Amino acid sequence: GFVDDLGIYVVCDGMGGHASGEVASRMTVEHVVEFVNDHRNDPPESMPYGHLSGASAGETLLSNAIQYANDRVYVEGMKDAKLEGMGTTIVAMLAYQDQFVVGHVGDSRVYCFNAKDRLTQVSRDHSLLNYKIDRGELKTAEDIANFEQGNIIVRAIGLKDYVSPEVQTVARRAGDIFLLCSDGLTDLVDDWLIENVMDANSETLDEGNTAMVRMANDRGGK
Repeated sequence: GFVDDLGIYVVCDGMGGHASGEVASRMTVEHVVEFVNDHRNDPPESMPYGHLSGASAGETLLSNAIQYANDRVYVEGMKDAKLEGMGTTIVAMLAYQDQFVVGHVGDSRVYCFNAKDRLTQVSRDHSLLNYKIDRGELKTAEDIANFEQGNIIVRAIGLKDYVSPEVQTVARRAGDIFLLCSDGLTDLVDDWLIENVMDANSETLDEGNTAMVRMANDRGGK
C-alpha cells in the first residue's frame, strides 16, 4: 500500500497459511498507513510505544506505526482460532522532510539503485542465517553457503505481543530509485538481474515492475 500525500510506502508478505497470511499482511499495511496519517504531527515524546534515544522524529513515527500494527495483528490472531499464528514481514519507507526513513521486520527488502553506485541493499534480512553470522556461529564462506535454514526469519509482525522494528534514515538524492519487495522476488531473481532491470527501466517504472514479476514467475514463483 502507499499514500503519496503522506509519503508512506509499505510492502508486507504474509505467512501462516494463505488465508491468514493475507489477513495479517493486509491489516499491517492498513494500520501502518493509518498510524502515520493520525500521528504524523505528534511530538516524538508523546508516541505510545516510546521514543528511542537518538532516534529522529521520523524514525520514531515509523517504528511506532509498525509496533501499532503488530499489536493489532497479534490481538486479532488471539481472537480467532482460524487466524492463530498468523504473521507477516514488513518493509516500509516514509518520506520525512528531506530524507527517507526505512523500517523493516523480517526478510522483505529495500534496494536503492542509482547510475553511480548501482544496486545496494538498504535493509538487512532478519534471518536465522544473519543471526548466526552475527553470533559468530557461521564464520566461513563455506559455513554460510552450506547453511540450509537461511530462509527462516527470526522477527515477524503478529507472532508476539512485542516486536522490535529496525529503522534507519537514508538520504533523498536526485536519480535514486528505491525498490520494496518480498522474497517472492529475491529468492528467485539474482541481484544483478534486478539491477539490470532497474537500469533499463529507470524512466518506465511500471514496465520494470512487470518485468521483475515475470522473471520471478518464470523461475517458479507462486
